[in-house]
Amino acid sequence: TAANPSHTYPVAGTYTVRLTVTDDGAVPAGDIAEQVLVINGPPTMHVGDLDPYAAIIDPGLPTERWDAYVTVHVHNSSHLPVAGATVSMDMIWTRKATGVVRSRIVTCTTSSAGHCDVGRRFNPLFVEDDVTFTMLNITHGSLAYVAADNHDPDGGDGTTIVVSRP
Repeated sequence: TAANPSHTYPVAGTYTVRLTVTDDGAVPAGDIAEQVLVINGPPTMHVGDLDPYAAIIDPGLPTERWDAYVTVHVHNSSHLPVAGATVSMDMIWTRKATGVVRSRIVTCTTSSAGHCDVGRRFNPLFVEDDVTFTMLNITHGSLAYVAADNHDPDGGDGTTIVVSRP
């Protein structure tokens, strides 16, 4: 019903487009059908950098703990920061006394600068010295997450990083 119709397809693929042509009096003059190949999908985002952070709290005291955190930087396909993306990572560590592997899903939402922090504080008496963080998903209202595009300028894959106790 428009002189110059347009449509945005949500994902790449082949679509059949059918147009009905009418004359000035809105009388149908014929149909046109074409196959259209859509090669670009919705705008995308990915992990552009994972930065580890570890620190000892109250060193040498009975209350000593250590922090294991990761700063996640989310970029769009133009490598610009993405604000408002919800990041989900799996955080895995091993209990010292039992050797039992523990896991927790941690989440954060990116700031206007496109990054956020995930992690937690550990008791060094009970937890081994390494914590592994693995990217699970990123969600956003208008961008699709493409894990294959993850990268890390520090040499990692942008998907997994190990934070070691200092």
